[in-house]
Amino acid sequence: MLFEEQHVCVVCQDNQAVGERLTLEQYLELGHVSVVFGRNRTPGIEEWFMSEYGCKRRLEVITHDFNTLPQLVIGTQRVATVHGRLARLYARNLPLRIVPPPVNLPAMQEYMSWHRSLDRDPVLAWLRGKLLEMASRPAAPLAA
Repeated sequence: MLFEEQHVCVVCQDNQAVGERLTLEQYLELGHVSVVFGRNRTPGIEEWFMSEYGCKRRLEVITHDFNTLPQLVIGTQRVATVHGRLARLYARNLPLRIVPPPVNLPAMQEYMSWHRSLDRDPVLAWLRGKLLEMASRPAAPLAA
């Protein structure tokens, strides 16, 4: 495992509907930007999690990658649920606020894997070492 990542919510910095925290009621009332994958439009973890517990969100914008999620809340009253590292990266340069989600979502675990026949390959061993080194650096705090 390279790292474990928590989910956070991002809203536009001047979003008046959201304070420092989101209640579940607020979260469900807001318009959402969400991600789907592939031809089957497989939803992201937050959509799956919400539907598992009988909650319906109001999806207003759907995209196909996580990188566009933070950008699609700017200038709106929408919310997006993203990985904390991605949120912090975008919040450095965009007018975004990071708030905790109203429910505990399962953490994302990022793994690296390879075929055992490549265990002794010096180039791949170097690459694995670099990935582990980068992933073990402390993440910046969630507060923007």
